[in-house]
Amino acid sequence: MMNSPPSAADGDVATVTVTRDTAGLTASVKGLVDAINGLLTDIDTQSAYNATTTKSGTLTGDANVRSLCTALLEAIYPADGTSMASYGIQVTRGGLIEFDATAFAQAYTADPKGVTERFSSTGNGFAARVAAVADGASDPTEGTITAAITGRRTGITSLENSIEEWDRRLELRRTALTRQFTALETALNQMSSQSSWLQGQLASLPSNNT
Repeated sequence: MMNSPPSAADGDVATVTVTRDTAGLTASVKGLVDAINGLLTDIDTQSAYNATTTKSGTLTGDANVRSLCTALLEAIYPADGTSMASYGIQVTRGGLIEFDATAFAQAYTADPKGVTERFSSTGNGFAARVAAVADGASDPTEGTITAAITGRRTGITSLENSIEEWDRRLELRRTALTRQFTALETALNQMSSQSSWLQGQLASLPSNNT
């Protein structure tokens, strides 16, 4: 038979300890920064020019992609004109976002509410600004990157249709030239036969020598 847990009696005091998960929040912010840097690095790779192969990347010269990179980097700056450097977030010279976990932990320990608001996924928080940039680029109907992909697909389809049309035209032209060549070859054979006959006739004429 199971024993029931002892019930609390009147006057008993329960102590609840609440601690801040600084490590967990730090890991979450680092994960977001790493994700942004991963995207920026991939875009940089796809936009690079290879001097060895003399070939440009798939995204080289794409204005929409450049705008996305700029918007992601600018997302670290709040609309109030302040900086996130004191919270461990800043842009490097290489065009990536650097996260100082120690500076972030110190700022969070000193002002947990203020830091939480700074990095919140709502309002004007860092996560919210990044999400707004991502939504603006990837929205299935109005996203800038979505529009760019749709435009490229339309261009590719148009080129494929043009190639098919030119293939048909070239096939018709080839057929016409083949017929002309066959007719010309037939005419040349006839002329050759007539020339041979004429030469034979001339050879059969009596000589005027006496």
